[in-house]
Amino acid sequence: MRVMCGFGIILFLLLLPGFTQAESDSPSDGYAGDPPAANTCVVCHDSYELDSGFGGITLSGVSNNYSPGSLYEISIVMGSPGFDHWGFQLTAIDDQYAAAGNFLVLDAFSTVSENPYPQPDYVGQTEAGVLEGEGYGHWTVMWIAPPADTGTITIYCTSMASDGDGTEAGDYVYSTNRIIDEGADGPTGQSVFVLEPNHNFGIVPLNTTRNWTQRVYSVGTEPVEMINPHWQNDNYFTVVEPVLPLTLIPGDWVDFTIAFTPQLTGWWADSLSFGIPVYVEQSGLKVEGQGSFIMPPELFHLIAPLDGETVDGDSVHFSWQSSSNPDSMVTVVSYSLEIDTESDFITPTIYDVGEDTTYAVSSDELSNSELYFWRVLARDTNTPGTYSEEEWAFLTDFVSVEERGSTELPDDPIIVKTWPNPFNEQVTITFSLPYPALVEVEVLDILGRRVSVLHSGPMDVGNQTLQWRGAAASGVYLVRVTVPGTSPVLHKMVFLK
Repeated sequence: MRVMCGFGIILFLLLLPGFTQAESDSPSDGYAGDPPAANTCVVCHDSYELDSGFGGITLSGVSNNYSPGSLYEISIVMGSPGFDHWGFQLTAIDDQYAAAGNFLVLDAFSTVSENPYPQPDYVGQTEAGVLEGEGYGHWTVMWIAPPADTGTITIYCTSMASDGDGTEAGDYVYSTNRIIDEGADGPTGQSVFVLEPNHNFGIVPLNTTRNWTQRVYSVGTEPVEMINPHWQNDNYFTVVEPVLPLTLIPGDWVDFTIAFTPQLTGWWADSLSFGIPVYVEQSGLKVEGQGSFIMPPELFHLIAPLDGETVDGDSVHFSWQSSSNPDSMVTVVSYSLEIDTESDFITPTIYDVGEDTTYAVSSDELSNSELYFWRVLARDTNTPGTYSEEEWAFLTDFVSVEERGSTELPDDPIIVKTWPNPFNEQVTITFSLPYPALVEVEVLDILGRRVSVLHSGPMDVGNQTLQWRGAAASGVYLVRVTVPGTSPVLHKMVFLK
């Protein structure tokens, strides 16, 4: 037996003459050979009886006594000629089959299942811990002995060697246990252990909060009185949980949650001292982080197409002002163009433009005679971004030159004239119908809200004429002509009061 830094006894699982064999996947809980079920991996890997191979496993270098609350290192070593996939499961229980102590894993090769007391915790290998291709299996875990008056405990361990063929056949399973009585060996006094005592919060915006949680274990022989843990510099770090004061008995633990809320720019560091001896020269929880004056991109304006403009041609060309970023930590601003047929932009079509401030959308991607709304989002890496000051609308009129010059009546009704436009009293609206139909003619504002219904009912074939005397407010208005079986047709007009 040797003492680890004066605090804990190291528990070794040494290799027997011959070799221990292990499986290639970590089993579920309850296969370490522990009672009352006493299950092992032989339940599934049943080609051979338990402990029937040439190998074996022992718990060596372990005292017959444990010190309540002390920290022990468990090294597991096994091997077998001809095998290159390894696995194990380890647990500790008292004489009532309840969990005895706590397990900690130190690397990526082992994992622990933390179950609610009194269910035992189980340690096993991870996928990386299978150690494929190596000639033996080897793992290291930490065990904190249970509190005083727990009594006699038993450590159970099952190991398996696998041929790695993906089946449950051809694998050897070994199992052993060690009974350990409660004793007085080991360190005395108060002591705590923290698995990862240092944390970097990184860059945090001013007056915002980031949290970090770390578990603190009592590993001495006397209760730890955490009355007033204190910060060295008191720079924007606070203890969120637990509520203090509190007492940790040997073998117990508590989760500390630390909050970082920077109020000034700069790099801040501090340490939380528990005011007691700490395992392996740890002085408590050490934290650091940078406060940053993070701001979103500045407000900017749309340029084209203008609000209410009718666009034609093979594509619609969008442009907007560039946005700068006042945050010195961000130098790149990129843009997203959003287009929607509704002004609330619930389901917009989004185009990632990059750093450019212009973008062209093909007319093939848009519907003809349709009212569209558009806006632009300036984005950076640290904030949700900033939308353009305006949200504008445009009307599509993708009519070919041949269609414009034709004297024949079109298959669909189209608005051929609004005169005068702009107007300040009354506007005359004319359009043609190729056949008699039920027609609805409406006036909408630029947001698509109905202002007036000019006609709703049957109309004869041929040219039609309607008048509208304007609205209460100046602005851009739309005439919408709807005929069943055809797409609604929109036309823009400007009312100047």
